[in-house]
Amino acid sequence: MRTFYRSLTGALMVVVLAGCGGSSGSAGSGQARTPAAESPGPALVVERFLRAANANDLQTMTQLFGTANRTIVQLDGKTRAEERMYVLASILRHRDWSIVGQQTVPGRMLDATELLVRIQKQEREAVVPFLVVRRDEGGWIIERVDIEPLTTTG
Repeated sequence: MRTFYRSLTGALMVVVLAGCGGSSGSAGSGQARTPAAESPGPALVVERFLRAANANDLQTMTQLFGTANRTIVQLDGKTRAEERMYVLASILRHRDWSIVGQQTVPGRMLDATELLVRIQKQEREAVVPFLVVRRDEGGWIIERVDIEPLTTTG
């Protein structure tokens, strides 16, 4: 079983890195923006993503994962994006979850926030960081999920 998780961890590092293209945020556009930590949008995106993971709804997952200006489908193509979300869903499948904390992201305070999500699986519980960023066209998208707390044994 450890070999299985090590293989998944290696494969998912690619998933995690795929969403790390950064943001070309427009904080200087003259618009007043609410700091990301004060917006309810990021929590709703995480909720939808985790529901989709439990339902193995890869289409929804691919729409909610990417960068500020592109979804993972736009970055990697439909087939590759669905393969990555399938692996991610298998790790994130859970019995219950809750947001237990939130952190600002230095240098991206207006456009990103990191939510700390306690995920309860049958055999374990872990706190998983989700980096959620403001989309260029509005709304929010998950840019990175640190799945290591769910895949490491110890």
